[in-house]
Order: sequence, then C-alpha cells, then structure tokens
Amino acid sequence: MPVKYAPVRRVVSVLAVLFFCLAGFGCQRNEVNREIGHLHDTDKEVRQEAVKALVRIGPPAVEPLIKALKEKNPDVQAAAAKALGLIGDKRAVMPLVDMMKNSYNVELMFEIAVALTQIGDERACGALQTASRNSSNLISSAARKVLSQSGLCKQK
Repeated sequence: MPVKYAPVRRVVSVLAVLFFCLAGFGCQRNEVNREIGHLHDTDKEVRQEAVKALVRIGPPAVEPLIKALKEKNPDVQAAAAKALGLIGDKRAVMPLVDMMKNSYNVELMFEIAVALTQIGDERACGALQTASRNSSNLISSAARKVLSQSGLCKQK
C-alpha cells in the first residue's frame, strides 16, 4: 500500500517547493547565493551581470554583499561595493567605511567612494574626506570629485 502514496507524496513535496519559491521563501536566498558566487568569476562581464541581478533582488542581498566585502579578491570586493551602492541600503555604510579605511586598491576605493555617496549617509563623510587626502593622486582626486559632486559632506 505505501507504494500507492509515494507518487502523491512526491507531488505534494514538489508543490510545496513551488509554493515556497513563488512566495519568496528560500528561492531568493538561493538566487542571492548563486549571484554572489558569480562575483568570483574571472570574467568582468559575468561579475557585472551578477551586480545587476543582486541590485534587482535588493535588500535581501545586502547582508551577503557585506560578507563579500571581506573576501580577499579586490574584484569581488569592488563588485560587492558597487552593488551595495546601487541598492542604497544604509546597513552597508559602516562596512564600506571600514573597508575604505583599510584598503589600498585604487579601483576598490573608488567603487566604495561612489557607493557611499549613492547611499547618501553622512556617516561616510569622514572616510571620504580622509580619502581625499590620500597619498595616491588617483584616490585623492576621485574622493574629491565624489565629494564635490555629491554634496554629501557640505558644511551646514
């Protein structure tokens, strides 16, 4: 007799998985994890597409992206910073500020500076002002440009 019910159980379990996916439970987490994995790709276009996908997902991608900032690969870090800036969630401000204080990679620092201004939180001002005085001309000029164009840190 149990054999008769096995196909019914399979159908019910498949329907339950579909329900959870359609309701947004679990499937979004899988999609976030898959796209975070694509940030590790050596192909820049693959990373760019992953950033776009993570931005479409929005706030559920923020915590995994913050974790990606801690990766050793600066390309992964830069892509994560870019996605966080485009999402614009304020949870990313302090991790981005910390990353800016501890990074010497020009591309990464630029992406962080842009991300911080896109988020638009005044807590980023100190880090951006410090970057504007960086010994690297590229970093300091990028930070000054971001500061002047964003209006984020204007004196009140």
